[in-house]
Amino acid sequence: MSWTIRTKMLAAFGGVLVLLAIQLLVNWSMMNSIVSTTEEARDKGYLGSALATDIKLDVVQVQQWLQDISATQGLDGYDDGFEQAEEFAQLFHQHVDELISVHTDDRAELEELRTSFEAFYENGISMASKYIAEGPAGGNLAMGEFDAYAEDIGVRVEALVHDMEAEAEAAIQAAVGEINSSRTIGMVFVFSIIVVTVLISLILSGIIGKSVGLCVTAAKAVARGDLSSNVEVKTKDELGQLAEAFRDMQDGLKNKADAAEAIASGNLSIDIKVASNEDVLGSAMVKVKENLQLMQADLQETIDEQKAGNIDDRCNPEKFSGAYSDLLTGVNGALASVIDPLVETSEILQQYAQGDLSNQMRKLPGKQAVLSSGLNNIQQNLRALIDAGSGLAKAAKEGDLE
Repeated sequence: MSWTIRTKMLAAFGGVLVLLAIQLLVNWSMMNSIVSTTEEARDKGYLGSALATDIKLDVVQVQQWLQDISATQGLDGYDDGFEQAEEFAQLFHQHVDELISVHTDDRAELEELRTSFEAFYENGISMASKYIAEGPAGGNLAMGEFDAYAEDIGVRVEALVHDMEAEAEAAIQAAVGEINSSRTIGMVFVFSIIVVTVLISLILSGIIGKSVGLCVTAAKAVARGDLSSNVEVKTKDELGQLAEAFRDMQDGLKNKADAAEAIASGNLSIDIKVASNEDVLGSAMVKVKENLQLMQADLQETIDEQKAGNIDDRCNPEKFSGAYSDLLTGVNGALASVIDPLVETSEILQQYAQGDLSNQMRKLPGKQAVLSSGLNNIQQNLRALIDAGSGLAKAAKEGDLE
């Protein structure tokens, strides 16, 4: 097999791609593990911690409302303690149910907590009812038993909060550990890929450096407009093909440069070679030549018509675009600036010949003002002659021949 530059590069970088593929697989596996661990920390660890905190708050609120209504003995305006305590008791059961759904392994412990809360809640209602019904004398007797239940539920809730917080912390530490492991493995793979890539680059640069340097030197010469340089690369690999294509490009540019110089000298019969349908420069030069030929023909036709006396004939700028159209429009404007005053002068002279001296020639710009001024002087002189003739005729009619 012929080891071209392309084959060598494919073989060399194939190893890099293999390493990248392995890294992607390892990263994908570790990312799945990280996502799983993080989701567990979020959906079980921290959610459990938040629910445990809510349960603790529910217990505190129930105790607070029951103690408040006990202290006020249910006086008007202070008699909503039972309703508020019931609301938080319902929230307690709701939060316990949610925590059981997340931590199914702790169901037995949480059910014990629920049982303890029920005893605490029932005893608290009993205590508050005695305060309302019997006053401090009866309520104080029930307070000691209620405090015992409150202490029991408090200890259980604190233990629950502590366990849930510890589990949340353990979950996040596990996620952090997964991330650190992924980072370490990723860095090892990245370092390996960098080392392999550097070695490949050094080897390939030694192989192709000289040929590329020759091509770069020739390309810089072409960029400066020098088409005389020659690319002396004779290898059979891709660089050799590149050098051959570069030489063909130089020949094509030389031909087009010669054609452009001929067009600039006024030779529109030059033959421009178009290398292919994709030869944008050659096609554009052919289009330039054709447009110049069409414009030359249009101008020549207008010149011939003007010489033949057809002063209304004009160029056709609508057949062209851009500067070509602007140029022909300018030619038409120049013709109009010369011919229109002459036509206008002819029309006014015809009016004068018919005895109509009412119109004057508009003031023309520049040196054309001589024409308008002379024609207007003729009008004034004719009017003066007519006025003088009219005066003589009137005098003769009156017999005044002096």
